[in-house]
Amino acid sequence: MTAHQFGPEIPESRERFWERPFSEGVWDYLDSIEETSRYGIVAGYVHRLVKGGRVLDAGCGQGHLSAFLDLDRLDYTAFDVSPTAIRRAREMYADIGFFAVSLDDFNCPPESYDMVVFNEVLSTLENPIETLKRYYGYVRPGGYVLISQFQNADPA
Repeated sequence: MTAHQFGPEIPESRERFWERPFSEGVWDYLDSIEETSRYGIVAGYVHRLVKGGRVLDAGCGQGHLSAFLDLDRLDYTAFDVSPTAIRRAREMYADIGFFAVSLDDFNCPPESYDMVVFNEVLSTLENPIETLKRYYGYVRPGGYVLISQFQNADPA
């Protein structure tokens, strides 16, 4: 894996950059009741657009979206760059095959999925358009790329 630059003072690998906040519990609040509406909306779009089929959750973090999905209707695959996030996802949602890999290193055959979900991921990337182009190739004809990106109304 190549090292990435995340702003002028952070020359470290993407894995180490994300591993630290997951290890320190920075993202634990994402499993709180306050986050329910956000995951519920994303899950609603998944179910509305994909009646049954294969869904890839690219950059799934601790896998919280899976708790909002009807996994009897979907073949759900999820990954994240943080081994800690994936370990926690496996502990909470043991029936799902989560795995650790970076967005850059993930690969699969073309047209493998009915939907690729980027939930709070694209703004963290150096080249989000290039990533979208590559992942669009993993989507079957007539499929979808779902992008969810939260921003506080007052970012200050």
